[in-house]
Order: sequence, then structure tokens, then C-alpha cells
Amino acid sequence: MKAIVVSGETNQKKINKIGAKVLGLGWDPAKDTILIDFIVSLKSASKEKILLSQASMDNLDENLLTPRNLLGVVNGIYDPLGLAAPITARLRVLFRGVFQSNSSIDWDAPIFDEKSRGLWMELLRMLVSAGKITFQRSIKPKDVIGNCQIICFFDGSDVAFASAIYIRWVLPDCTVQVSLICAKSRVTPLLRLSTPRSELNGAVLAVRLLLSCLRSLSQSGIVPEQVWFIGDSECTLACLEKVNAAFGEYFGNRVGEIIDTLAKIELLIQSNVHLVHVRSRDNAADRATRLDSTIEDVDMHSEWQSGPTFLKDPPSDWPTNRDFADRKDQLISQAEILKRFRCIIQSTTTSEVCGIAQLIDPYSTNNWDVLVRKTQVLLLIIQKMKHCNSDNIPKCLP
Repeated sequence: MKAIVVSGETNQKKINKIGAKVLGLGWDPAKDTILIDFIVSLKSASKEKILLSQASMDNLDENLLTPRNLLGVVNGIYDPLGLAAPITARLRVLFRGVFQSNSSIDWDAPIFDEKSRGLWMELLRMLVSAGKITFQRSIKPKDVIGNCQIICFFDGSDVAFASAIYIRWVLPDCTVQVSLICAKSRVTPLLRLSTPRSELNGAVLAVRLLLSCLRSLSQSGIVPEQVWFIGDSECTLACLEKVNAAFGEYFGNRVGEIIDTLAKIELLIQSNVHLVHVRSRDNAADRATRLDSTIEDVDMHSEWQSGPTFLKDPPSDWPTNRDFADRKDQLISQAEILKRFRCIIQSTTTSEVCGIAQLIDPYSTNNWDVLVRKTQVLLLIIQKMKHCNSDNIPKCLP
């Protein structure tokens, strides 16, 4: 080992030996903060690397805005914990727009759409001016009362779906500290999803991230006393409590995975997961599904890092509800429920077939079985008549 550096270390020689990073993330040991660095660089036609700065943005050659360079900008932000998800989601959604044209993509040709170029220039200026965003590394205060609570938010929109997980501690002075643990966002496919499906995908993403998060916390001896699963989609929450409906393939597979994962989580924490609904404006994951997020929305003093303000109140005062449980049938999209097969059977009484006149009378009955029987008898008559001549036809007939 080059050096052992712990939180609070001020020896700059030791800090320099580890490169001021831990597992690829920027780290300030003295302040014990994680740093997400927005370094933006482009490559010229001669493959020369151009590091952008605020001074160079005014004279930036827009011909450098090629799909290859823009992909480098999107993937150049290293954020494994999803702490800057609102910013990275906005970048990915904008990059997805490069593929919306029907023409083939030239990776080294500049983007000619004036609107897209304007949006990219705006985002690049924002990243360059931001430099670094600071996040608290530690999520557990020194002195706490009891165990923590984990709050998992999920949301989905027409452009992205996301999840954000927070940890809540009660301190000895009865104040509450809430911190962002991790988050994740995904861009919806080009083939547009319906809003209920996007929100359902957000819930799938949330339970996967929640299970991984709880397993990591358990390795550190942190077992929450309560886990909350919160979203603003009543349709998704109603599906999780609907036990007497047959969902289509898309909804059915995802609802089944959510229920199975929640069962694993409850087994891990030895308690039930609380499914509750919240308004969109109180949903923390909503920030990672929008296209108007700025650096101020994710900085140290933002609501994104410290969670919605209501989390600092007692859970009984939270603006959550379970009204969806009583309105499951009205909330679930009927397009996602399989239609049950219905067969109408009609029973009728028929008279016994007697005489050839009734056999060939088309108005004698409408019963299908009788019609089949008539046909069989007529075929038998025709078959017998083939073996008879004109003189003995009456003798051949039954």
C-alpha cells in the first residue's frame, strides 16, 4: 500500500500518494466528501484532445459536435453511485435524440440540427462552469438513536425512469438527518413507452437498486427498522396489490419481478416494506427524469442530496397515502390486463328426424347438430343410390 488515509487526514503527502481518489471517485479526506468531476474534452479531426474551459467555450468550433465526441462527453462522467443522476440523465436523453433521424449516422459528421446544437452548447457550458460537485461520503452520523430508515423513491416519464434511495437517522437532540445513498436513471427506448409502462420500469429499477443497497448496508452491520417504497404512480402501486388479475406479458413479468424482489428484501430486513403513494412534487426521483435539471439542483445544499423536506418530519406527518389500495380496479390500465375468454352456449330441444321430407327441409331446425346429422344421412342416401339403377331405386332406399 502506498499510504493509509482515513477520513479527516490533512497530511497532503499521504493524500497525494493515493491520487486524491478512492475506487475512481474523487475524495477529499480532510472534509470527507466525494467529488464528481465534470471534465469535458473533445477531439479534433486530427485526433488532438481539446480540454474545454469557460474561456474556450465562446470560441468553440461547433463542427466538433459530432456523435463520437458527444458520446465521449456522456460516458466521460464517472458516477457509479448515480449521485449526479439528474445531470447524466439529461445528457443521455439528449444523446438519444441523435438517433431519432431516419438517416444513417456518420459518427464524425457534425450535428446540423440547429436546435440540437443549441441544447448541446448549453449543456457543455453548464458542465464546464460546474467543474466538480461535492457529496458527503459518510451517511451515518456519530451519535444516533435506534436504527435507520430507508426510503426508496421511483418515478417514470416519457423520456426516462429513475430511482433514488435515502437513509434517515434520528439524532440525540431529536433532529433528523437524511442523506442520499445512491440513485440510478435509465433512458426510455426510442420506441416510445406509455407512461404507466415507464413508471413500472422505474419501480423495477428501484427494487433492484434497493436490494443491492440493503445487502451492502447489512455487510456494514446496518439493518433498517423500516423500509419505504414510495412513488407517484398509483397504477404501479395498485398492480403490486392486485392478486386476482391476469396481466399481459409486459406488465406481468415486471410486476412478478417486483413482488419477488420485495419478498427477498423483507426476508433480509425481517420486516414488511411499506408501499405508499406520494404526489409528484414530493417525489425525489422525479428530478432524475426531467430535462431541466441544473447543477444547483444537485449541489451540496440541494433537496436532491438531503431528500424532500417532509422526511425530517415524523412518518405520521408525511404527505403519503394508501388510497390506491381501495381503487385498484379503477387505477390499473385495462390495456395491460388479459381479457378473459367467454363462450356462449345455447341449448335447444330437437325433434326426432323422421322422413326424407324433413331431412331436406332447410327450415326444419337451426340446430347445428341436427344439420350435421341431416348431412350424414343425405350422404348415405347418395352413396346407396350409386349402386342402384333406375328400376330398383325404391328398393335401395332405406
